[in-house]
Amino acid sequence: MVGVLLGALASLQSTQPDPLANLELFDRVAEKGWVLSTSQLAPLLGLSFAAMGLCLPG
Repeated sequence: MVGVLLGALASLQSTQPDPLANLELFDRVAEKGWVLSTSQLAPLLGLSFAAMGLCLPG
C-alpha cells in the first residue's frame, strides 16, 4: 500500500508540483502507523543518497 501511495505521489510531482502533497502523504503514513524506509523517504524529502553520504547496494 505504501508503494502505491509513493507511486501516486511521484506521478503527481512530475505533472503538478503540489507543495502540500508530501505533507499530506506524511499525515496519512502517520495515521496508518506505517514505517517508511530511507529509500522511500529520501525522494519525499528531496534528498539523494549521495547527499546523505550513502551508496545504493549493488
